[in-house]
Amino acid sequence: MAGLRIAAVIAIGVATLAPFVEEDGLERGIFSGISSRNYVRIYVGAVPACVLDVLADVILGLIEVKNQIYNLQISRREW
Repeated sequence: MAGLRIAAVIAIGVATLAPFVEEDGLERGIFSGISSRNYVRIYVGAVPACVLDVLADVILGLIEVKNQIYNLQISRREW
């Protein structure tokens, strides 16, 4: 489960950087803000990407913990 969690966080990061290689990505606002030197536009693009990344990590972390607890309960029943 930890591998899925890491992969999700990396995928969100890569989708954020996609506009730099002229592809449609998660945060076109970051790229346009850097191009125009508009710091507010950079923050408007970066903050949602950070929030999405943190939310994905927290949610998948909670799922991982619940899965570990469930697996522990099953292994104790087998004894």
